[in-house]
Amino acid sequence: MRAMRPVPDITRDPGALDDEGTLRVPLPLAALMVFEARYLIMLPLAALTDFLSRGAGMGAPVLPPWLLLPASLPALAVLVAWARRRPRAGRLARAAWARGRGLLAGGAVLDLALLAPVAAGGGLPGTLVILMALGSLYGLIYLLRSTRVPAVFADFPETEGR
Repeated sequence: MRAMRPVPDITRDPGALDDEGTLRVPLPLAALMVFEARYLIMLPLAALTDFLSRGAGMGAPVLPPWLLLPASLPALAVLVAWARRRPRAGRLARAAWARGRGLLAGGAVLDLALLAPVAAGGGLPGTLVILMALGSLYGLIYLLRSTRVPAVFADFPETEGR
């Protein structure tokens, strides 16, 4: 049996807590949430680029922009829950936040699964696919290996009146 790594007491650091008394979301986790939601940003840009390229007579895009969108939906749920991480938040935001680590990990796995056929079919430039896959793989490893991530997702402000 493998020995567990000691979990640092991160609550002793006064900078680790926000105004609500909950653990702050670390910068790498915030960056990961935005990275995993990147297709929500890329979809309108791809549609605009497609519109502009058709107007210029460049033909159809090599990849339908909606193909990779499902990989960003779990990150969207976690981002919304993060934005609503207040004492008055509802049950849905609390449930999404409590499951945030699993949602982000599932989104990263789905992203890798969707990128594999795109890479094999040559739908995107090879370097771009490799960079996106490496980013998703790094994010997945960070989610699974970090000691702070589970603590952040377990911490949600108590409801008012308790």
